[in-house]
Amino acid sequence: MGIFDKVKDTAKGVAGKVGDAAKGMTDVVTGKGAEVTLAYQGALAPGGNVAITLTVKSTGKAVKASGAVIDLYGEDDPDENVLEKARELVMRDKGPKHALPLSGEFVVEAGQTKVIKGHVTLPAELSKDLTWMIRGRVEAFGNDPDTGWMKYTV
Repeated sequence: MGIFDKVKDTAKGVAGKVGDAAKGMTDVVTGKGAEVTLAYQGALAPGGNVAITLTVKSTGKAVKASGAVIDLYGEDDPDENVLEKARELVMRDKGPKHALPLSGEFVVEAGQTKVIKGHVTLPAELSKDLTWMIRGRVEAFGNDPDTGWMKYTV
């Protein structure tokens, strides 16, 4: 191996480490450190007991989570425009919100998948006058990886 090959290999190694660090920082900011999917069985009704399966797949580095949560959000104006909906969800300034713990701390190793199963009991005060949304979320450093909001009716 010549000197130029050694320099090229060293440069590739440095570039790879910089790229890995950049992806790690991006994952923290965007919540893309894991793909999260949610499946449930049972009635999404006031006081309902729901069996939850949350699947968390690492998209790169290990994901260290302080817990998994099921979020509920009640929307009072389902006909508003997309920008207003997005603002409300980000600011969380309207509608009732509930965060239901599903699990405690866990780690998903780099490139691995973890399945979390459990039950949550929905609050008794879920109004039938609202449009409800549910999501699964992993509490992690930075922006929490989540499933995105899915609508359901009470």
